Amino acid sequence: MKVLNTLFTVATMMVAGTLFAQTDKEELEHARNAINVVKSCDDALRFLSNVSAEGKTTAAYFICMANAQDCKSNNEQALYYYNKYLELQPKNDSVRKRVAELADSKTQNARAANEERVAREVYANTAHTKKSKKKHNILSTYLGLGLTYSMPTNSADNPYKTGTGLSVGMGFPIADKKVVLDFAINSDFIYGKNVSWYTKTYNATAKDVDGASLGLSVDMEVSPMATIMNHRRLAWTAGPMIGLKYVNTSDPYIYSGGVENAAISGANVFGICYGAKTSLIVNDNGLFFVEYTAMPVSKFTTTNNPSGNNVNHNMLRLGMALRLDWY
Repeated sequence: MKVLNTLFTVATMMVAGTLFAQTDKEELEHARNAINVVKSCDDALRFLSNVSAEGKTTAAYFICMANAQDCKSNNEQALYYYNKYLELQPKNDSVRKRVAELADSKTQNARAANEERVAREVYANTAHTKKSKKKHNILSTYLGLGLTYSMPTNSADNPYKTGTGLSVGMGFPIADKKVVLDFAINSDFIYGKNVSWYTKTYNATAKDVDGASLGLSVDMEVSPMATIMNHRRLAWTAGPMIGLKYVNTSDPYIYSGGVENAAISGANVFGICYGAKTSLIVNDNGLFFVEYTAMPVSKFTTTNNPSGNNVNHNMLRLGMALRLDWY
């Protein structure tokens, strides 16, 4: 009885093995037809999924799965199964050729992907830089156009009391925006004559000097200013200033008893100016500045006062300008 049971078990296993082998063969044949005849890659993969575990270790399965993955353009998986097939059937030249083609395509795709990645990184860095310039701080190369109000200092030796004018300037951030080179041209009409200075200088009465009119001040200056603050909506710079300045002081041409009493020298002065300047940039387009401009004291001589009187051209200037980015 025991012997009969053993024989029955062996027979069952042999039949089952035959049936499994027959089933795997059919599934592989269906998969090949799906690829070559119907051109349905998904159907081929469905048939191959029904192959037994034992059948999935055969060369026939590997080449069929490789063809199915190749059909779906899954190059990585196709290469894997082609190589598994070649381990069992190394002399198949057509498969070796296809493996070489897929490997070359893989290399090219990797190169293209790397180039695309590098391009994205470069673009991202460029975009970040531009964004940083615009969003994280507002200090950049700029053009400023504005109005000024001036207050001459040292009133005893200054022919005028106030002034208004125009200012044109440009700023160039350098040293990673830690310094700004500020260039400016300022022109001021100075008025509100200092009667006491005129009467002393011309040795005349207040009525005699009524003819004195506007004066003019023009200076060209450069200021290397340190950046104190540079934020998203506010930038503050300050530093020394040096330049050249021209000043015209009005000559009233006084006549007394038929004798002319006029300026001999000092009505027009040109020379070095120096001082300090600070600027405040607000919300991209607002530019406010304060500067003190000094100039060596000059001498103003007239017909009735040939020994002359000192002239002080120092002034405190306040400015408000429209700031425009300059690229």
